[in-house]
Amino acid sequence: MTLKSIPVIAALSLLTLAACASLSEETCRAGDWEQIGFQDGTRGAGPDEIFRHA
Repeated sequence: MTLKSIPVIAALSLLTLAACASLSEETCRAGDWEQIGFQDGTRGAGPDEIFRHA
């Protein structure tokens, strides 16, 4: 691991921890991210929808 990769890993870790902000606790714990993405897509959500969950 290089020093340049540490900020990237830290940012991804924070996003992962914060990803449950827009979801119910049950959905977040289940971690059915395929279903979450499918539901977002059927609602017509764009690619920026991921930021709503983060």
